[in-house]
Amino acid sequence: MKHALMKPLRRSLKAAIGLVAVINLLAMTATVVVQLAYETNKPPNGNGTLDSVAIWVSEDPNQSVLMITDKTRHVVQLHNPVKNEFIGLLGKEGTGAGQFRRPNGIAVAYKLHTGSGMTDAVFVVERDNNRVSVFSLPDREFLGTFGENELDEPYGIAVALIQGKWQAWITSTGSSPDRVKVFEIIPDGNGIKGRLIFDFPVPATLESIVLDTYHNRALICAESSPFDIRVYNLQGEYQSRFGEGIFTNDPEGIVLYDLGDGEGYIIVADQEASPTEFEVFDRRTLTHIGNFTGKTSGTDGIALTQIALPNFPQGSFYALHSDRVVHAYDWRSIARAMNLKTRVLDIPTSVGMKPGKPPLTFGMVSNFPNPFYPKTTIRYWIRKADRVRLDVVNLQGKVIHQLVDEHKTPGEYEMVWQAGAQRFPSQLYFLRLRVGNATYIQKMVLLH
Repeated sequence: MKHALMKPLRRSLKAAIGLVAVINLLAMTATVVVQLAYETNKPPNGNGTLDSVAIWVSEDPNQSVLMITDKTRHVVQLHNPVKNEFIGLLGKEGTGAGQFRRPNGIAVAYKLHTGSGMTDAVFVVERDNNRVSVFSLPDREFLGTFGENELDEPYGIAVALIQGKWQAWITSTGSSPDRVKVFEIIPDGNGIKGRLIFDFPVPATLESIVLDTYHNRALICAESSPFDIRVYNLQGEYQSRFGEGIFTNDPEGIVLYDLGDGEGYIIVADQEASPTEFEVFDRRTLTHIGNFTGKTSGTDGIALTQIALPNFPQGSFYALHSDRVVHAYDWRSIARAMNLKTRVLDIPTSVGMKPGKPPLTFGMVSNFPNPFYPKTTIRYWIRKADRVRLDVVNLQGKVIHQLVDEHKTPGEYEMVWQAGAQRFPSQLYFLRLRVGNATYIQKMVLLH
């Protein structure tokens, strides 16, 4: 009798345990809702169909600019992301210098090499002009176009400094299959030009693209079945795919969140989900973590910044809403809702080199995190080939560790200083970068 009673009890217990497991699994994978911070204002004369969004953060964060392409009015809207104010338009309809026809993808580059020095810049893809137009930031001076003879119905764009040279990767959709075309951005006159260095086919309908230089990856949204993300290396060779079965129909905008040392997140908009679901993947392993949503729907482009703004001290996330406005979200809300990590980055800008100003010999040296323990990642860039020396100096002016002492070509460089492993004491130190006869100093704090 005792055993007869125990069997149904065990079955009930197993069923209960199974139910709890299912509930826990659903709780782990359920979409979380994030509070909307604000919705951008429309221009006084209204807007057409918006497509993509990018953000540029100024050295004075209050002067930062949120940029949105309007593909039917042939302009780029400019907004202040701190005050949530519409501040003007870039361009107008046409085929001339500084004009647009159906602007689509948009991307920002910090410390771009031009013919007259360094400047921050915005790249705007023109679908009907079959080219990319480039403007300096913050002054919005026209720097040049490229791709007129190579692009065919271009959509998405990603720009990055790869092996010391700026590259622009653009999805070109007028051929079958769609192709990704890669241009090297070269200083030219007072501005730039682009030189096609290679291209490769991708058997899918393409639009959005992002580059992860740490992992040697280009991540490309495939908007045709099976609706996933295609992974190519930075030499244009197919590697893998991920996300199949997760998207409702159309993976659209894609961005990276950098936690350092190759860790972080990949965020992709599931445009056809209602409301839009923002799928989050692990940057290193490409595994699916979960998703979040808000009041946003019908999302095309997305953007984020890990640089602090006065209203978003731990970063912010932006998404197109129904092709009419942009929704802004506080990263703190997203991270809290999804139990994600946060990393705030320094402003990487070298703003304000207008045509006619002499080119800089070098740009800057920075490290993150700062304060730090036990290690910190150090980055610096130089404008021209020269002898480079990078030292760690203590408060007494003594060099305690030499990081670099060699001839370097122009570009951006990165290294890790393992201060904890070398048992240096907690205190203020200085990074001293010498390029030729010029010197730049950066403070950093080691805290055990």
